[in-house]
Amino acid sequence: MSGTVLVGLGVSGLACAIELQQNQHAFVAFEKESGAGGLARSERMDGFIFDYGPHILLNTPKILEPLNLELTQCLCESTIFLNTEQVLSVPAPLQHYLHRLPITQRLQVLVDIAQRNLTPPASTSSHFQQHLLSQAGKTLFDLFFQGYEAKRLRYALTEIDASMPNRIQSPALAQLFGVNISHKQVACGGHDTRFKYPSVGGIDTLPQAMASTLPSAQLHFQHSLIEIDLQAKQVSFANQRQEFFQHLVLSLPLPEIILRLKNPPKAILEAAQQLIYSSLYILNLGIAHPATQSWAIARIPKRDVDFYRVSIPTHYSKVNAPDGFSCLTIEVAHHEQRYPLTETEVRQRIYAGLKHLNILQSSTEVATEWLYNVRYAHIIYGHKTRAALELIFAYLKQHGVYSCGKYGEWRDMLMPHSMQSGIDTAQRILAASKYLAPTVKLYSFNINMM
Repeated sequence: MSGTVLVGLGVSGLACAIELQQNQHAFVAFEKESGAGGLARSERMDGFIFDYGPHILLNTPKILEPLNLELTQCLCESTIFLNTEQVLSVPAPLQHYLHRLPITQRLQVLVDIAQRNLTPPASTSSHFQQHLLSQAGKTLFDLFFQGYEAKRLRYALTEIDASMPNRIQSPALAQLFGVNISHKQVACGGHDTRFKYPSVGGIDTLPQAMASTLPSAQLHFQHSLIEIDLQAKQVSFANQRQEFFQHLVLSLPLPEIILRLKNPPKAILEAAQQLIYSSLYILNLGIAHPATQSWAIARIPKRDVDFYRVSIPTHYSKVNAPDGFSCLTIEVAHHEQRYPLTETEVRQRIYAGLKHLNILQSSTEVATEWLYNVRYAHIIYGHKTRAALELIFAYLKQHGVYSCGKYGEWRDMLMPHSMQSGIDTAQRILAASKYLAPTVKLYSFNINMM
């Protein structure tokens, strides 16, 4: 028996392995890809560096500090193309720049603030849409939240639980007049104006550096997990390898974990049906000229454009493209039943939307493109999701199975929070193994979500 077995070497799995290694706890780790990183990997094409998912660091988690990484402090503009008839963009976060809105919308926000102050919102909301309305008011809901969240999640906002993780700052009277503007990192864009990004190479610089601190003999790549036998305490891989475990750490998406369980109880299978999500097409474009836009990240709530976010990675690091070139990253959410899209359809809609917003012109030369699909992209909390998660996690814990990371824990988190999830999981294993008292070592970081 190997003691502790890790399956999945994204940043959460790597952080777990590092914490175990630092506490002299034996483990063996497996990854289905040829290298570590999960979605925090990069693809190199024709001189361009494209990240698998748009990733930034709000600050440097302590687990990365000993690695001496070259991280650039990026100060970038962030913008929102509002849901108005004319193309109208304002800086993000929207709540800090209410004075940039047309006078009609500013008066409407003023009315919303007055109504909120006269009639405080209910302490609880019955669904996500009601929560958004109570926090932001009807005007900002119509201008931004409704279009943006509906396109990002591809679910009706009334079908989503009010406890869906989010951080929404309510509008303030002073911000209508441009006074007392705070640049504190908040949701809806404020957190992506000041961040860190690798100076050289793509985002996969981070997991590569983390993996380099671990004994290579304990890391096994190109091992695809096919079965988890909880009774025999054994995992099996597609290459016929089998491994016994006392503790099992999984950072796979939680629905994939349930699919691989041997003879799970009916109640667990039924609970897994409540793990809902939307998928994501990401189109990376290499543009044959420098970026003309001043912003680095744009959110698009406009209903006549299919994508919800556009990023310019060459504003993070110029080495993401050859000299004189630039990059664009465009995200379109989809769902197999609710909003199906083919690759051909998504390409057509992206190019049409980019031209409509004047991000691309008809004369723009695209040097290269790379489209890929992320099946598990946005985690969604339905009204029964939390109860399902409690049941699933209790069952896994009973059998010595720990899940970590965004998709293992099945909750939204940025990269630093995923790393902390791995560290916390390692601490639980150490405590269960009586190597340490059952305390959790915390690393400080900002967990604002995009």
